[in-house]
Amino acid sequence: MPLEPGVGIIHDLKTGKTITVPNNLTIPNDTLMQDQGGGYSGADGGGGIENLLTSFGTMIRIESVEDFPWRMNVKLVMRFGSDWYVCSGTMRDAKVILTAGHCVYDYDGEGWADEIYVYPAYDGDTFPIGAYGYGYASRLGSWTGWTEHGDLNYDIGVIEIQRAVGMLTGWFGWTYGGSCDWHLSTYYYNASYPRECCNPPSCTLHNGKDMYFWSGYWYSCPTWNRLRLDTTPGCFTAAWGGMSGSGAYYIDNGNRYVHAVASTSDRAYWAEYTRQWEDWVNWCNNTFIPDARGSAFDLQALDVNAQPESIEQGGSTTLLNHLATNPTNGSKSGTWYFNVYLSTNDNISTSDTLLSTQYYSWNFGAMNSVRVNMVPVTIPYNTPPGDYWIGVIYDAATDGNYDNNDTDGWDAVPIHVTAETTPPNPDPMTWATEPYTTGTSSISMVATAASDPTPPIEYYFDFYGSPTSGSGGNDSGWQSSTSYTDSGLDTNHQYTYRVRARDGNDNRTSYSTLSSAYTLANTPGTPTVDNPTYYTLDVTINPNGNPDYTECAIWCGAGYYLNASGGSNGTTPFWQSISDWGTVTATGLTPDTEYCFWVRAKNGDGVLTSWSNPGCGKTLIMPDPCEGNFDNDGDVDGSDLAVFAADFGRTDCDTGPACEGDFDHDGDVD
Repeated sequence: MPLEPGVGIIHDLKTGKTITVPNNLTIPNDTLMQDQGGGYSGADGGGGIENLLTSFGTMIRIESVEDFPWRMNVKLVMRFGSDWYVCSGTMRDAKVILTAGHCVYDYDGEGWADEIYVYPAYDGDTFPIGAYGYGYASRLGSWTGWTEHGDLNYDIGVIEIQRAVGMLTGWFGWTYGGSCDWHLSTYYYNASYPRECCNPPSCTLHNGKDMYFWSGYWYSCPTWNRLRLDTTPGCFTAAWGGMSGSGAYYIDNGNRYVHAVASTSDRAYWAEYTRQWEDWVNWCNNTFIPDARGSAFDLQALDVNAQPESIEQGGSTTLLNHLATNPTNGSKSGTWYFNVYLSTNDNISTSDTLLSTQYYSWNFGAMNSVRVNMVPVTIPYNTPPGDYWIGVIYDAATDGNYDNNDTDGWDAVPIHVTAETTPPNPDPMTWATEPYTTGTSSISMVATAASDPTPPIEYYFDFYGSPTSGSGGNDSGWQSSTSYTDSGLDTNHQYTYRVRARDGNDNRTSYSTLSSAYTLANTPGTPTVDNPTYYTLDVTINPNGNPDYTECAIWCGAGYYLNASGGSNGTTPFWQSISDWGTVTATGLTPDTEYCFWVRAKNGDGVLTSWSNPGCGKTLIMPDPCEGNFDNDGDVDGSDLAVFAADFGRTDCDTGPACEGDFDHDGDVD
């Protein structure tokens, strides 16, 4: 029998004060009527089962600690003075954990723990802060039979945390009483976090990262409030440090009830667990847990979920929700407002990027939760790629405790923002103004102004080539302007371009269609006019730097354009290349007359130059004729006198046969 019934004792970690809270005392007795109750399967309703083949002879590692019911088991990390230790425990309520007394109070030295971190469903590799985050202890509880006397029959404790993680994980029910025979015939389950070297010198086990599980039947009841396992030496066949405080429970009608917590072992042949008893359970249910819950309504925001996990700039969530929970004995109905934020860390605050303001209506009863399906949010386009967190903060008027109205730490959901991959619009790029000549050595062009939510937008004008083999031609490089002028080009040569755009993430459009333009032709130089005859002049075009294929037209001051053969083309210009013109002979001219010629050119796109300066020349003077050269042999001699003599005396030269001797053309030869 115990030294004395004892009373519950509470230590406040914030204030450092310790108080004892008496209960209606009942002398512990293993023949008392058994009772059980409580328990909650979690926000998702639970549904898992311990479908594992094992026994108290061998522990196995749990792979899916985040699943029900494993998630209701916790790892504890405690600081006593400057030293840190590890224990295990089970969720007892939304903010209460059941564990061993020596995990919260060191009877042999340090007294109450200075700090305790609680990690539900801990897995050091997959969930380094627990599959459901962690809680930080604010109050500790135990029994004076342990804290004042070190009696292992009372080696039991509870922990209050501020974060109501139990509303996510669920918690075990409680039970007490029952005879030793009943316990020895009831199948029990136990999951824990061993953290003690069991295979020296390598000490690869145990590391406290893994949850292990065994189950089976007790071997004996060494005292009125202790249950014993007989074990064998080995890493998986004996009880080790770190397992202390883990809950041994049985299943009744689908419900799980913790009856005892791991207390001590010799690391080889035995392990003993301390049972819960009626006064302890009543004290927890009537004092410690109601105080932890509180009577004032206090809404907590937990467990934000978002999909997809990777979102492009400007992209939106396809799934977004959080758990709004009231882990108190109070209640309240209303419309609840909250803001959604994007943060560079998991400490959500009002200084983060506001994504949305939302609200819903709900009647929160005591210990009530609702999964809030939220309106999708959009990641701003100007968000740099990287890792972020989405969280919510409830309006300050929600309740009287604003400290827990935000989703910090694990409750904020991590996302990865990637650079948006959509090129600017339009894609392919288009021309606002296709390339056009701006001089004899330059071409300008204008791209369509693109739109894109990720600045800056830049344009790249690509010189594609010169079909006429002109020299020069340059790319613009990336530039912010939609306009570009390419200079240093050859006269009257064709140059081809295309353009594309990109945004601030280097998303590039396809190139526009190819477009070409000619530079202007030079105004031809003064044409050369030479080689006069009585009726012709030679005209030679002065290219003035224009390529030979440049087309030109020649205007004669007599009032007409020359054609290819040098005759008149009337008032219609006749165009042909400089090389085809060569030197053209203007024909049909009048002797002893000055003629001036002007030349103009046009480029490959038909743009005309101005007229050249005139080039002028004069046809030859016609000499006086030899009227005595009757036989037209180029001289006047005796043969011409014979012709004159033959016709002498004729007066019918105008009506009769030709009179070769009529050199004065008066109709007779006299």
